[in-house]
Amino acid sequence: MSLSSPLGTDGPSVEIQGSDGVVVAAHGLPIKAFSGLVDGKPQVGPSAPFSYEVVVPSAAACPGHSLAEAMGDTSAQHAGSSTLTVTVSDPAVARHRAAHGGDASSALLVASWPPDPNAVADGAGTAPGLEDVES
Repeated sequence: MSLSSPLGTDGPSVEIQGSDGVVVAAHGLPIKAFSGLVDGKPQVGPSAPFSYEVVVPSAAACPGHSLAEAMGDTSAQHAGSSTLTVTVSDPAVARHRAAHGGDASSALLVASWPPDPNAVADGAGTAPGLEDVES
């Protein structure tokens, strides 16, 4: 599957929820790609993994919070104290789902830590809960 560049049509979004609500939120973020680019576009699939890092600026931290503090809370040591959610929206995702008999009504992919297989993304670029990424 060939995704739009930088990743999705507008770049990925990141949200970190802590015990007192949203502590980090940013949309349209840049990425650093390590593998899986073909002609500058991410290529994804079972035989073509796409390895990347989302670049989250420190300004994404909400008032009274820091990015370093929020990222530390997502470690296994602090499991349950916060959740990290990354979303990507790309028309190629909907086309891929349709081609494989899946629900083509949403172009949204959601990845989170810790994972929650019961949560559902709302399709508007946010995830009220968490879910694993569909391959």
